[in-house]
Amino acid sequence: MPRGESRGAKPFTGEFYGAKIGKDMLKMPDVYYVVYVLENQRDKTWYTGFTEDLKDRLRAHQSGKSHYTKGKEWSLMYAELYRSKQDALGREKFLKSGSGKQFLKKQLKHYLTSPS
Repeated sequence: MPRGESRGAKPFTGEFYGAKIGKDMLKMPDVYYVVYVLENQRDKTWYTGFTEDLKDRLRAHQSGKSHYTKGKEWSLMYAELYRSKQDALGREKFLKSGSGKQFLKKQLKHYLTSPS
C-alpha cells in the first residue's frame, strides 16, 4: 500500500458530497482578519488579540513592541480567520469573556492537558 493511504480510503477527486471543489475555492482571500490566543510559556497566562497580519503581530509580541505582552515569552496556541473585520472583532470580544474562555478550554482540552 502506498505511503499516506489507508486501507479503503479513496483519493480526493475534487468532489465533496456532490459539490465540485475547484482550485479557486481553496485560495486564501486577499484580506482576512485573525483572532488569536497566545500562551505565556512561563506562567501559562493567555493573551487574546486581533490583527490583519499575524506574522507581523507575532513578531511585535516577541520583540517587546506590544505593551501587554512585553518581556514575556509567548507562543501561538489558537487562531481563527475571518473575512469580516466586524466578525473578527466580535469574536475577539467573546473569547476574552468568561464564556469565551470556557469555550477555549473545551476546544483545546487535548492541548491543555498534554505534557509540555
